[in-house]
Amino acid sequence: MWLFQSTCVVCNDPASGVCDRCVDQLEPPQVPALLAVESATVLCSYEGIGAELVTAIKYHNRRQALGPMCDALAAVLPRDFDALVSVPAHPARRRERGFDVPELIARRLSKRLDIPVATPLKRVDDGSQQGRGRSDRQGVEFRAEARVPERLLLIDDVVTTGATAVSCALTLGLAGARSVSFVALAATPAPEVAGAGVG
Repeated sequence: MWLFQSTCVVCNDPASGVCDRCVDQLEPPQVPALLAVESATVLCSYEGIGAELVTAIKYHNRRQALGPMCDALAAVLPRDFDALVSVPAHPARRRERGFDVPELIARRLSKRLDIPVATPLKRVDDGSQQGRGRSDRQGVEFRAEARVPERLLLIDDVVTTGATAVSCALTLGLAGARSVSFVALAATPAPEVAGAGVG
């Protein structure tokens, strides 16, 4: 029976993708302000167990954790969207990994929410966000290759400054969307400001 046993992608204890003990250690997210986004839902902070969890999925192909994470998202998301749209990965990054995490999330949420997936967005920037500093994550551009439905849920794996989500939302708005909400697995903590909380 051990062949069929699933383990937590973080601690390797028996679990269906992620164990309750690791879930209990997830930090709440600090979601950046997102211009042009109606609402934002993020599961956890990209630090500690949250960072280990997302890293296991993105870089070690431990996709079994996506099931419980998408279940958690589906439990709190409304079902009145016309379509789900994932933030497209940079082509080089997709070739390197062999899969696109936001696309996988969109497919799983589509089944749970019974909402179709649309793929109108294409990247037109010349680089990946991975490895860039916060101040450099402002130049990602997208284009919409088709008209889009009015109510959309935009999906990403990790949100840092929010520049990518905003760029996508504005592009979708120009393509016909009247409202764009946003969902992600994790949010990178904002850097602490020296002297914050003093005086």
